Amino acid sequence: SQIVALLLFIHSRGKGLLEQIRTGEEKTLIVGIAAAFFALCGQAVDVVSSNRDLAIEGEQKCRLFFELLKLECGHICSENDEVNHQSYRLNLNPCQGNIIYGEVGIFQRDILEEEFNNKKIFGERYAKRQMFNRR
Repeated sequence: SQIVALLLFIHSRGKGLLEQIRTGEEKTLIVGIAAAFFALCGQAVDVVSSNRDLAIEGEQKCRLFFELLKLECGHICSENDEVNHQSYRLNLNPCQGNIIYGEVGIFQRDILEEEFNNKKIFGERYAKRQMFNRR
């Protein structure tokens, strides 16, 4: 089922996709590989988790894999907002994106802050973007 999930992610590029992956089917692995694919295609990737611990765990489990591919990754689960905002601006180069893990509420707050309070949080991050939800 992991291969099918990955193929569906890749095939849906630019169209949007909702997948349900059962417990024990290695969501962390599937999301990590899909995130790497889209980042290597030049997109900024957000991995959105239902809670802070899952976001940190997912980023830590995939970090070595991303480093092998020379991809930047991080999480926005710090208690310090400025540290989180710096994560959005990891070295984005024109050839590849970067991968950020975080809790849904943090992403929501930062999007609202930028949209409605005109705070400059994301820099150029969202010129091209791909989002994943990991629960």
